Amino acid sequence: MTFRLAVGPLPPGLALINTATSGVVTGTPTAVGVYSFKVAAVDTNGCTGSAFYTINVECPTITLSPSSLPGGTEFASYNPQTLTASGGTAPYTFSQTGGSLPAGMTLSTNGVLSGTPTSVSSAFTVTATDKFGCMGSQTYTLILADPNPPVTVTMLPGTLTSGVVGQNYNQTITAKGGYGPYTFAVSSGSLPPGLATNMAGSTSFVLSGIPTTPGPFTFTVTATDSENDVGQTSYTINVTSVAVTNSAVLAVSAVLSPQSVMIESNLTCTVTVTNLGPSPATGVTISNTLPVGATFVPSSSGCAADGNTVVCNVGSLLAGSTATISYLMQATQAGSISVASSVTAADSVTSSTTASGTVVPPYTVATNSKPNVASIVDTNGDIVTASLKGPGSLQVRVLGGGNNGPIDQIVLTGTKASSSLTIQVKGGGLVNVGSITSDGSLKTINGTTLNVTGAGIQVGGSLGTIKANALLNSALSVNGSGGIGTLQLNEMSNSVCTVTNGMMKTVNVGVYVDSKINAEAIKTVKLGTVTTENGNQEFGIQVQNVGGTVTVSHPRLKWKITSSIQSTNDFQVVTSP
Repeated sequence: MTFRLAVGPLPPGLALINTATSGVVTGTPTAVGVYSFKVAAVDTNGCTGSAFYTINVECPTITLSPSSLPGGTEFASYNPQTLTASGGTAPYTFSQTGGSLPAGMTLSTNGVLSGTPTSVSSAFTVTATDKFGCMGSQTYTLILADPNPPVTVTMLPGTLTSGVVGQNYNQTITAKGGYGPYTFAVSSGSLPPGLATNMAGSTSFVLSGIPTTPGPFTFTVTATDSENDVGQTSYTINVTSVAVTNSAVLAVSAVLSPQSVMIESNLTCTVTVTNLGPSPATGVTISNTLPVGATFVPSSSGCAADGNTVVCNVGSLLAGSTATISYLMQATQAGSISVASSVTAADSVTSSTTASGTVVPPYTVATNSKPNVASIVDTNGDIVTASLKGPGSLQVRVLGGGNNGPIDQIVLTGTKASSSLTIQVKGGGLVNVGSITSDGSLKTINGTTLNVTGAGIQVGGSLGTIKANALLNSALSVNGSGGIGTLQLNEMSNSVCTVTNGMMKTVNVGVYVDSKINAEAIKTVKLGTVTTENGNQEFGIQVQNVGGTVTVSHPRLKWKITSSIQSTNDFQVVTSP
C-alpha cells in the first residue's frame, strides 16, 4: 500500500512518509493554524481510496518564571533578575508589552531585568516569544522602598491623668518614631498653675508639681527629633479642688450589623458606653481591634484607624449617661469575624467586649449527587468545585442582584451524560464566569443569566444542551463523540465553538459577531444578526460533512450545506466532504 498527499498542504514541519504497512504523518509543527488535507492510498492492484483530515496546530502554554520579583530600593542598584520561560520551544525572546518599568530599569531580550530605579514602584507585563512565535505573558509588580521615608513623631500617653489642688502631680511624656535625642516644648496653651516641666529630657520630659487652681487646662506639647522631624499632641488636665474618691465605672457593649454579610460588603459596628457612676468620666476613648479579613471604611464619622486599630473619641460622659458611636468596616474574607472593643477614660474603671458575626461567599453551592462534594475553594468565593456521580446536578446560586461576579472557575469532576449544571442569580441580573470545566459528559448547562468571559467551557465528553446569555471573547470545546445537542445563546462574540468528534444538532444564536464554529456536521443553524468587524460578513462555520441548513434573520438568508464552499452575499460555510 502506498500513500501520498492528494490535496494539501500539511502543517509546516510535518511530512507524510510510507512504511511497509501504513502512511505516517510525522515531524514537528512550526506554524499555528488549522490545516485540512486529503490523503490518497493505492494498493498493489492499483485500487485507490482517499480521506480528508484536519490537524489543528495550537501554541503551547508558555509560562514565565519566577511568578513574582523581589523588591528593591529607589536610587540603589537592583539585583539583576533573569526571567525564564518554559512550555514552548527555545530560544525565547523577552519584551515588555504592558505597563511601565521604573525609570532607570531595562529588560533585555534574553530576560534580564536590571538597572538603578529612580522612580516609584510600578507594574508591567513581560511577554516571552518562543522560536515559532508562540507567546506567554506574566504581569509583575516591582515594589521599591523609599530610602528616606517620612518620619512621624508621636507622643505617649495620648491623655493625661487629672490633678487635685494641693496634691503632688507627676506625669512623664515620651516620644517615638523619630531619631533621638528629642527636644520638647509646650508650644501653645497653658499648664495648670503650680505645674512645670523639666524641658531637658532627651527621650522624655516630666510634668510635675502641686496644682494650685482648679479647672481644665489645655496645652500642646511639641517633640522635635535630631533630624528636625516634629510631632505634637494636645493635652487637657482637669484639676479638681478635692480628690475624687469614687472613680467612674464604665460599661461597654458592641454589636455587628448585619450578623451575616457577603464578602466585600460593609458591616456596621455599634459600640455603646455607659457611665455607671458615681463620678463623671472625661477623655472617654473607644479602641477597636479589627480582625484579619476586615478593613476600616474611612468615611466613618468620629473614628480614625491606625493599622488594624480603630480609635473613636467620645469625650466626657456624665454619671448615668450613655454614648453610642458607630463605624463601618468592609469584610474581605469569608468565615467568622469578631471585633474586640475596649473603653478607657481618665480616673475611671475601664471595660472591654467583643462583637462577632459571619462573612459568607457571594455564591451558594449545592448538589443532589450521592456521594457528592461541593465547595467554594478560596476565601473570596471565586472558585467553585464539585464532584458529581451519575445523575448528579450542581446548582450555583449568586446571592446579589444586578451585574454580579465574577466567578473565576467552576470545576466539575466525575460527570456523566446524566449530570447537569445550573447557574442562577437571585434578584435578577447577569453573572460573569471565567471558565467551566468538566472531565466527562454533561446533560445540560443551564445559565440564561450566564456570561462566559474567560478561558471558556471545556467538556471532556458530550454535551446535551447549553443555554447561556453570551459567549464573549471566549471558547466552547466539546471533546466527546456525542457532540452538542443544542447550543442556545443570546450573543456569541469573538469566540470559537469546537466539537472534536460529533455533530451539533441545533445552533440558535441571537447576535453572531466575528466568531467560529467547527464540527463534523451541523443539522440546523439559526442566526439572528450576523456582523463582523472587518465587514467581509463571513460566518466562520466549518463542517466536514455536507447536509444541514443555515438560516439568518438579518440579512435574511437560508440554504442547505451542500458543497465545499457555499456562498450567498459573501456569507460562507466551509465543508470538507
